[in-house]
This record gives sequence, C-alpha cells and structure tokens, in this order.
Amino acid sequence: MITKYEIYVSQDNGRTYQKACEGDWEADHSWKTAEFSPVMATDVKLQTVDALSAAEGKQFASAAEIRITTAEGEYEALRTVWEANSQRVKTEYTTETWAVFERAMQKAEQILTQQTADKTAVLLAKEALVRAADALKKAEIKNPDNPPVKEPEDKNPQNPAVQNPVTAQQGKHYRAGNYFYRVTSAKKQTVQVTVGSANTELIYSFVAAIIPAGSGEAEGADPVGTGPFSYVSYEPLKGITMAKNPDYWQEGLPYLDSVEFKIMGDGDTSLMELQGGTVDFYAYLTDSQAQALKDSHQVISSPTNMVQALFLNNAVEPLNDVRVRQAISYALDKDEINGFVGGGNGTLISSAMLPTLKEYYVDLNETYGSAANVEKAKELMADAGYGDGFDMEIAIVSTYPFHMQTGEVIVEQLKNIGINATIKGMENGTWLDEVYNGRQFDATITALTCDMTPGYLMNRFQTDSKKNFINFQSAAYDENYAKAQAVLDPEEKAGYYKELQKILCDEAGSVFIQAPANMTAISKRLAGYKFYPVYVQDMSTVYIVE
Repeated sequence: MITKYEIYVSQDNGRTYQKACEGDWEADHSWKTAEFSPVMATDVKLQTVDALSAAEGKQFASAAEIRITTAEGEYEALRTVWEANSQRVKTEYTTETWAVFERAMQKAEQILTQQTADKTAVLLAKEALVRAADALKKAEIKNPDNPPVKEPEDKNPQNPAVQNPVTAQQGKHYRAGNYFYRVTSAKKQTVQVTVGSANTELIYSFVAAIIPAGSGEAEGADPVGTGPFSYVSYEPLKGITMAKNPDYWQEGLPYLDSVEFKIMGDGDTSLMELQGGTVDFYAYLTDSQAQALKDSHQVISSPTNMVQALFLNNAVEPLNDVRVRQAISYALDKDEINGFVGGGNGTLISSAMLPTLKEYYVDLNETYGSAANVEKAKELMADAGYGDGFDMEIAIVSTYPFHMQTGEVIVEQLKNIGINATIKGMENGTWLDEVYNGRQFDATITALTCDMTPGYLMNRFQTDSKKNFINFQSAAYDENYAKAQAVLDPEEKAGYYKELQKILCDEAGSVFIQAPANMTAISKRLAGYKFYPVYVQDMSTVYIVE
C-alpha cells in the first residue's frame, strides 16, 4: 500500500516529467485523492516514495487504477442535479423533508455561485443533494375514491389517540394506489392502520424498521434505530461503522463489538483485501472469484431475491422495435452465462418474477430457449431492417464483477447477429443519475431486488410507473396489473400475475437472465452467519471462533 507519493506530469509524451504534487496517504485500500493545479499533459506518472509491503526489507507498491478528474466536471454534475430539482414545489412535500432538501439546494447554489470549492467539496454537495431529493416525502393527498373514515373512539383516556394522519405515496413503498388511508397511534405500543382498499399483499409491507420520525434526515445527524448495532460514523465513498447496541431487544446478541461496512472501489480490490485479511465478508462472488477463494475462505451459496437481466430501453432506436428486442432474446445463451459467471448455480428465468414465489411464477424459458438460436435472431434482425447489425452501449456499474463478467459474455454472444456492443463502466451514483433516473441509456445489466410479494417487481413495468426505467409500454399489461391488485381470490390473482409475466416475455421488454445465487466468501475465523431470502447482511449472529 502506498503511504507517501509523488505525481509527475509530462507535456512531451513521456520524454521529460515535472513534479505536480506530493503527499501522504492512509495505509488502507480505499480510493486515494491527490489534487494539483490544472496543467496540459500527455502523461501522468504516480511514483511511490514510501509504502507498506509484504516483502521484508523492500518498499514497493502499485496502483490498480488511476482516474484523472477535474473540478470543472464535478461542478457540471452538481449543476445538473441542482437544475433537475429546482422546479420542485415546497407545498407538495412534508415540512421536515423539505427543510433538509432546501438546505442542500442552498449549499449547492452557494458552491455553484462562488466557484471556489475543491473537487471533494463539490462531490459531497452533490451527494447530499441527491440524498435529500430522494428522501423527500409527499404531503398528505386526499384519496377521492376513498372518503374519510371516522376514527374509532379511543377507549383509553390515559393514552389519547395521536391524530397524525399519513397517506402513503403511490408507487413509493407499496404496490399500487393509496393502500394506507391513515396511520395513527391508537394507544401505547399500538399502531392502527386504516386501508383505502382491500389488498392481500399489504401484510408483507410490515417488515420495515420503525424509527423515530426524522431520524437521520438532517445532514450530519445520528440515525437512531432498534437493530443489533448502533450508528457510529459514515464517510462518503469509504463506508459506515457500527457498534454493538447494548439495548438490543434480543438478549445475548450481537456477539461482535463492532462492524465496518466498507465501500470498495472494484472487485479486484475486494478480492485483494479478502486475501490480505482486511475484509472478512464479501457477497455476490463470480465463479472465478469463488474458485480463487475456496481454499482460503468459507465459500457458501444461497438463493437470492434478485432477478438479473439485460435491461433494454424500449424508447430508443432500434430497441423500440419489438423484433429487435426479441432477436436479442434469441441471441443470448443463458446456459453459457450462468455457467461462466455463476458456476451454474443460478436459476434461469424469462420474466420479472422470482421462481421461489411458486404460486405466482410461470416458467417461460421455452419462449426463447436457454441456448442461443442465432438463425431465428438473424431472421428477426433482417425483418426489422437491421440485417447488418448496429452499435449498442451497455451501461454497467463497474464495482459489480458479477454484472461486468455477464456483460463481457453478452458482448461476445451479440457479435453472432451483427450487434457491436460495448461496455460502459460507471460508478453507482452515476448509474442512478443517468440510467435509472435519467433513462439515458441503450441497455444496462443489473439485478432488481424483490420482497416476498409478487407485485413488488411487476408494478415497475406499468406504463406510468416512476420506476419503469426501461420505458416499457403495454395497455394489456397495465390492465392486467390493475386486475391483479383488485382481486382477492388467490388463484385468480396468480392467474393475472402469470399473464403479466407472459406479456413482458412475449414483448421482450428486456432479456431476463437468471435469479443468481449469492456466493459469499467468509473468513475462517468467523462463524454463525445466516442467509436470508432478502437483500440483507445480518451480523447479529456472527461470532469469532479463533
């Protein structure tokens, strides 16, 4: 690890160099930052002055990746986020969340006006504004289809009901409509929920954590919860540190005194830290990573609540042509992807439903097949007028090796039908801004998480859903989804959900690949880790055995 550095720049293609800056870095594997004045350069050189090395008596180190950025670029990114949020109206949101958002907007505006902040300050201002905007909560909206319901009389005068109505936002946390008409505190340690309409999936929403109102919303505030670990600190782009909660409700837990969740720059760095012993857990391994760690670590596998797909933007040419999307579906060899990336441990799928939700899932893998059908794909490409192929960019978060390797396989498979696909690696924040929220992409590879309800994933593909980032449009889909939400009979509801899966598959809204297995590497000095069928890392039962 480099602990003391010097950076040199060249203006003559590396023939001569001049020192641009020097400094010290902390002895860890996190991303390091070095700043120097703008300069015209053809080459940049990082030189190790001092380092911590495993080789006794020697001082050397290397950098796996060097990124050169400018404050101007960060200013432009901040301005884009600020402008995108400048049209929001105060009266539409709750007072508490608007106050946090307004402070973030004012800070961003100050930085943009003065133009004197360094790159790190600009980046932090942008992150704070994005978080504040995401945390905005809508003010109460009256539901005209469900007139106010008279509150029941409080039978306990010592604990008068707290009249604090909260109306759920459509599409924010629940599957459709305003299922919660009103949430009130009926008596001590009792919460009364009045629903606007009957819904058989609502019960699964009551697994969310309950925390004090406003906890963690203000910048720099300490979030408060009831979990096994308490918040200690958070450093942007580095990670979060948690300490044992002495007041945890379950006696005897947790066993560990503290846990640090690190934000890793890339899969190679994670693998290196695992092998070096500075990281004890790493989830969602690729098969090659699992093979490299199987002798030195515990490598265990479990089903996940995620669906991985090559998501296609249905609103851009030529992907707005169903024949092109179907051609891509035929061109992919899912067996090869599962075998190469996941070691054959994933479960192949062809629509947005978890196979573990057995009552609602329908196997549609025969629609396009699990192996490539190149001839059928070429036929559809020619019929759509793209017999000679086209160029396509696939956006992938570069810190997810599983998706990056999937992309590498897909790029090769698409060559067989003339599609010249290239991978655009990006940071998660950029992906959220440009791809998920901005919808500025051709294709992307990611995995969507699901809870234990069939509607959780299916709701996002409604035409007007804010989460419909692939721009899928189908009147038949919208109609069937509405029916699935309205019906109470389990068998009839399952029938609608199966029809939704078939519509999404037949229209090739995207190419759904697999429900990947979660291969996790764990240090041999630890035991007690438990898998869950949801996206969570529970450290409460983990203990040290050495």
